[in-house]
Amino acid sequence: MRRIAGLVLGCWLLISGQAWSTNRTGTALSLEVTKTRGLQTEISRGPAAGRIVAEGHAAQVRHRRPVVRLRQTPQSALAPLPVPGPDSGDGVDSRYARLLGYGWQEYKLGNGERAVFFFTEAAKSTNPEISRQASIGLAYAEMRCGHRLRALALFSELTRSGTVDSGVLDTLAGLLVDSGQFAQAHDLLARMDPVARKKWRQRLEEIRFQRQTADLKEMPPERALALIRDNWPLVDKCGGLEGFFKLAEIAARQDREQALALIQALSRCRPRDRHWQERLLARRFSLLSDDRLVALAGRGDLPDGDRKILAGILWERVAQSPPDSDQRAGLITALERAFGGEAAA
Repeated sequence: MRRIAGLVLGCWLLISGQAWSTNRTGTALSLEVTKTRGLQTEISRGPAAGRIVAEGHAAQVRHRRPVVRLRQTPQSALAPLPVPGPDSGDGVDSRYARLLGYGWQEYKLGNGERAVFFFTEAAKSTNPEISRQASIGLAYAEMRCGHRLRALALFSELTRSGTVDSGVLDTLAGLLVDSGQFAQAHDLLARMDPVARKKWRQRLEEIRFQRQTADLKEMPPERALALIRDNWPLVDKCGGLEGFFKLAEIAARQDREQALALIQALSRCRPRDRHWQERLLARRFSLLSDDRLVALAGRGDLPDGDRKILAGILWERVAQSPPDSDQRAGLITALERAFGGEAAA
């Protein structure tokens, strides 16, 4: 019975010639039928060019190369679209409004190029609100297509021409930052809502700090200390952590106490990140004098993990001390008293 129904549908398609439609998903497709082979109907042109296999009241399109499943969308039934006419007297043009709606539908479906087409047409409306919304949609659609410079130009023009929502400002700030236009991104802060302003101010501070600490190989301790002092508010926000971690080592060559204060402040960030906390602890121990390390080793309240890190730092000091020196002998004695057999391990 199923084969007979398919054959009847195939014959009907051949007789009808030009147009064929199905309500499988509530959409329509325009096909041109050229010939049929048994239960297979050959399609020569149209969006479903290939083969169509009729089975009852359903149909599946198969393309020869490559094999593709046809995705039917509500927009398939909208072509051909009406040609937009002049705005009506009350300032509302339903044709341009439909084009605007089609643009957002295509954008949400991920069809960037089609969305660009519809938004471009809708932007021709003389209705200010429709035109503005179409320009916003066009900017987002260009981003979806990967045309970031076009999107940047469109978003910039929108912010210059009038009031825009927080989403537009947020997107524009991201595009400006990505293109290295940090001063222009900073100028947007005054127009943002408090939450977005706080987020972007911190991000811009972090970017500026990253640029300042991009090359630390030849940085003198004085410069490192100045950067730490000038960017301390960023430490309180737990920003730029890796940069500050490296600066602490450089700054310690001139001011160990300032470097220790920085390490202590950084330990408040990522409290549950064990690896981060162990790195900070090792750096802190490495900045302590021999006497302070020996005193610390004599304490019995250190956690096992801290004791292992401390023992490793003490052995590093032993290796760095001159052979047969009092310093070396004192460090080994402290290790044996504090860690016993652990120290030898």
